[in-house]
Amino acid sequence: MGKNEEIDITGPLQEKPVPKLDPEIMKSASLLALLGPGIVSAACDIGSGEIVYCSVIGASYGFSLAWALVAAAFFKWWPGMEAARYTLCTGESAMHAFYRINKWLTGVIAIICLIMILSGPGGVIGAAGTAAAALTGWGTFGVWAAILTILGALVICLGKRVYSIMEKVTLITGALMIGGMVLVGAWVTTPETLFEFFKGAVSFGYIPPGLHWGVMLSFLGFGFGSGGEAAIRYTNLIKEKGWGMGKYTKGIAGLFSKEESPGEYMVGFKPSATSEDIENYNRWFKVFLIDAAGVMWPMNFFGAAIFLYLGAVILHPKGLVPSGIKIAVTQAEYFRVVMGDFGWYLFLFLVVINLWDTWISAFDVWARPVIDFFTMSLRKFIKVLDARKWYFILLAYCTIGSIWLGLGGVLPGELLLILGWGTVALYPIVSIGMFIANRRYIPKEYRGGALATILNLLSAAFFSFFWVFNLLWTLKLIK
Repeated sequence: MGKNEEIDITGPLQEKPVPKLDPEIMKSASLLALLGPGIVSAACDIGSGEIVYCSVIGASYGFSLAWALVAAAFFKWWPGMEAARYTLCTGESAMHAFYRINKWLTGVIAIICLIMILSGPGGVIGAAGTAAAALTGWGTFGVWAAILTILGALVICLGKRVYSIMEKVTLITGALMIGGMVLVGAWVTTPETLFEFFKGAVSFGYIPPGLHWGVMLSFLGFGFGSGGEAAIRYTNLIKEKGWGMGKYTKGIAGLFSKEESPGEYMVGFKPSATSEDIENYNRWFKVFLIDAAGVMWPMNFFGAAIFLYLGAVILHPKGLVPSGIKIAVTQAEYFRVVMGDFGWYLFLFLVVINLWDTWISAFDVWARPVIDFFTMSLRKFIKVLDARKWYFILLAYCTIGSIWLGLGGVLPGELLLILGWGTVALYPIVSIGMFIANRRYIPKEYRGGALATILNLLSAAFFSFFWVFNLLWTLKLIK
């Protein structure tokens, strides 16, 4: 491939045949046993959005904003699908597509992500700190945030074996959390509560009196899954798995990626329009649909819905709203309803473990677009700082930032509100960016249909409206 600085990463895409799908992959995908990007993304996304903001919305406004969860879940699908389409067709990440469109666009995204690397993981680990302080009766949330941050950074640095052990632990705690929530949900559910939930889910556009639009924005951004950054990250995961044209390109350095040849992985290809290539692509796209629509979407929606539901059923009637240093503590009432004080302590323990793992995942989500930007824009320095080194520089930045924010007493709720701005802002960028990229760089035979295109652009309009409305509300230009 030659030296990095000689590679034209925005030049015309050369044709290559679409790799054939391994029958074993389709077999495992059809059984939903595929450990693909959907499961990884779902594991990452079940965290502060569900535990904190879905609970806050339910506790504050009952079922009246259940429709917003449905709308967010619907509109988040389309930009993510268009981003996945581009990567399956070219092997390039979404950030590479944006770089082809306009280099400044990737710079804007990188700046947003650099801010979110502090506010996102900082808010998540701060929330975990509130639960740890309540669980142990020792220390402040900031002290615990610092301790958990250091432990998380050590897990990343110590290597794959340690992280694999942690993954198994969080798999168990995640199952206990969801299982416990289902048990509590069954315990407290009545025909009346189910009716109210479904009524709220179809009351589109209803705005309850006294709505805090900042909380609403965060709820839309990462109450269900994550924001636009998740769509970007998914394209990196497709490359790592070698799906579609991603088989020809190397993924950005992740948690424990092997050593790479810097620069070569960034240059993609385009498929020919032969019937064989189109058939092969359609098979890969089916794997994506099974993984994302069959695994990630329902897992995320169920997790978000049950936290909102129990917030409305258990916390709302008592006037209990998670906030301040109890932003991840008040929710322990869920388990207390069924299991008494033991349930209260169990819930807090599970929150600490799950949010601690989310800190690691959240860092990874926000770091990858920045690394993509650096490796494309600063290629002349790539010999000194390859993608893997950038990853650990950003890890140090995130670790120091999370400790500083925690010990500085910055409340996690404030940081998560900032996160809401960033996650929602990225959705219109992803929607419009992928609309342009898919029409410029992939053959028309591989593009989405008219309906998918319209819904993708409506997604941009939906999230733009709420972002601008929240800005006007924050500036007190509207009530």
